[in-house]
Amino acid sequence: MKRQFKVMTGILIIVLISYLYAHINRVHDIYKRDVDISAAANNTTLINDIIQQEFVSGEATLDGVRIKPNVRGGLEGISFAFTLDHLATGERVAEGSISAEHLSGSQFLEFYFDTVENAAGQKYLFTTYIENERDQELMGFLYDSTTAEYTSLIINGEERNGTLILRTVTSRFDLETFVVTIAFFAYIVLFMKYLYKLFK
Repeated sequence: MKRQFKVMTGILIIVLISYLYAHINRVHDIYKRDVDISAAANNTTLINDIIQQEFVSGEATLDGVRIKPNVRGGLEGISFAFTLDHLATGERVAEGSISAEHLSGSQFLEFYFDTVENAAGQKYLFTTYIENERDQELMGFLYDSTTAEYTSLIINGEERNGTLILRTVTSRFDLETFVVTIAFFAYIVLFMKYLYKLFK
């Protein structure tokens, strides 16, 4: 009886850990997947530009977006305001601001907001701009020179050819990660039992 209790307790712990671990931030690229991001460095916005990107959500919920910056100087005191509008209804579903001080050239700038529900297949307009204008071109945002399907890039009110290097972020339970994690734990347990019997 005690052994069965220990086994059940162990299984429950493994399932619980796997469940928690399977809550991940899944990202979707709105730009073409074959784009070489390093090559996009030739296409960058200016620091004081008002940048707008239309895209269609591929997930049922949205929790943020990430944009690839081109950092060219110190970013102390620099922050960006942002809004997210539902294009069909005109409703503003998210807004806020984010500091860019921590950024390095290899990172994406992350804009997080309260979860937007029922987003799958819906078209949104993401807008961002610097909150305190600068004279020096300390950073911009990278974009690919081709326009991806269901997207539109607008800079300072003018539509451009291209697509921001932008990823949508969805925080959710991922079944694949859950199954793989349980399988990993099961493999470790069985391997340890095999070693125990081998050297007993």
